[in-house]
Amino acid sequence: MPIRSQHQLHHLGRFGELVPIVLLNLVYQMLTLGLYRFWAITTIRRYLWARTLFNDDPLEYTGTGKELFLGFLLAAVVVLVPVFALQYGLALAQAAGETALAVVFGTLYGLLIVMLTPIAIYRARRYRLNRTVWRGMRWGQSGSAMIYALLTLWYGFLTTVTLGLAYPWQSIALERYRLGHTWFGNQPISFDGTGRALFGRWLKAWVPTVGLMLAFGIFVVTRYGQQLSIASQNDDAEAFAAIIGLGALALVPMMLVTAVVFCWYKAAELRYIAGQARYQELRFTCTVTGGQLAWLAIGNMLVRIVTLGLGGSYTLVRTARLMARTLSAEGAVDFDRVRQNPDERTRTGEGLAAALSMGEF
Repeated sequence: MPIRSQHQLHHLGRFGELVPIVLLNLVYQMLTLGLYRFWAITTIRRYLWARTLFNDDPLEYTGTGKELFLGFLLAAVVVLVPVFALQYGLALAQAAGETALAVVFGTLYGLLIVMLTPIAIYRARRYRLNRTVWRGMRWGQSGSAMIYALLTLWYGFLTTVTLGLAYPWQSIALERYRLGHTWFGNQPISFDGTGRALFGRWLKAWVPTVGLMLAFGIFVVTRYGQQLSIASQNDDAEAFAAIIGLGALALVPMMLVTAVVFCWYKAAELRYIAGQARYQELRFTCTVTGGQLAWLAIGNMLVRIVTLGLGGSYTLVRTARLMARTLSAEGAVDFDRVRQNPDERTRTGEGLAAALSMGEF
């Protein structure tokens, strides 16, 4: 029967609990020359999933290290071989002075990487959802990774030719495809968002960003343009490098301001996306703010730098806590209608994402 109530996410993960897991994984990876990384990823995922509760019931991750390893091997044979072949052909063409052939190899290599990246993202999301269980019911994702890749290329092209103005349409179109093909059990999630609804917010972020970029360009030209020209004419490599270094240093505050502005927009986008998603009569609410996202990004970066990467697991806990704290749902769910997801479970893990060294969580 339908249940109407407030539904809240909770994440109970603790860095202190993750430390022994991470250290043991590190030892095993050293002993196996890195081969254990697939089982290490699985161990951490199981911990993070189990500490994430919805209505006081934990998620369960059912993937295995063996699946991730076999997926990586398959991707290495099917994907990395042609990638390396194109790289080798490009190197040979450049060494032989065959400019036209080098352009062909370089173009094919670039197109292959551009196509493979969104395919890897989509296939990795499918695997992780397929291995996520709540109350005995499996999540799932249908749809085509190739169609998702084509959508990514098309909207990426539109965003480029409009100097970034089409970004809200790109973001929402991809989210619509992802969420529109997401299932819990045999019941789908729906999403009714539009890029137009976010354009006003994006414009408020886009204008200062473009203004900062123009201001930086003018500053570099007026402050260092003549010096760069003189250094180039005199073939003074040291002076040229010093001027470039100063320019790069001046770029840092601009990048920080731009990142904060983008976090402000991204928070608005996440709130909008959550508000437009539905599961049966369940409505979602996200309360994340730009300040919270900026602090999350800055804090995670500092943790990784200070710990030389060993604190990466803590950044996962920080991210999961913020997500759980700011995401809730309210409405009716008829659990009697929910049956097991009929899609066949994938047999291997997200090998392509691993082969391209993409995000593991």
